Amino acid sequence: MKDLKLYYMEPCPFCKKVIRYMGKNNIDIDLVDIRANPENNK
Repeated sequence: MKDLKLYYMEPCPFCKKVIRYMGKNNIDIDLVDIRANPENNK
């Protein structure tokens, strides 16, 4: 499987659902906070 990456913002309820789902199903995903680095907003 390809590496999964989620670009998220902390207050986003949809992002939280995805993160929770991935954790419950033991799916590894790289989390990238778009607020932490403006370069990630592209």
